[in-house]
Amino acid sequence: MKVTETKTTAVNFDNSVYTNTYVSNYSGETELKFSDYRDDGSEYKLNVNVPIETARAILAELQKDIEGYDVIQAKKQAEKAAELVAKNAEEKDLKETITKLAEETED
Repeated sequence: MKVTETKTTAVNFDNSVYTNTYVSNYSGETELKFSDYRDDGSEYKLNVNVPIETARAILAELQKDIEGYDVIQAKKQAEKAAELVAKNAEEKDLKETITKLAEETED
């Protein structure tokens, strides 16, 4: 049996995070930089360096994931709009029915 120790670090940034990328024309190494401030005011920096092939794979996967997210969000918006149209149509039909009944009762 082989035992390997692993360590995981999870970092969650909000929209205020500063990002930067750099691709070395010499080595092809790609640098991804993230920088933000913690609640206590101290600065947190995360630099990730990967080979250009890995950066291309990350880019392709990220593009696919974002496109999928956008499709789902568009479907949700379309469903909300359809529900609103249906609700408005029901309310209009109800008002027309009430008006008709009121007119019939007056006669």
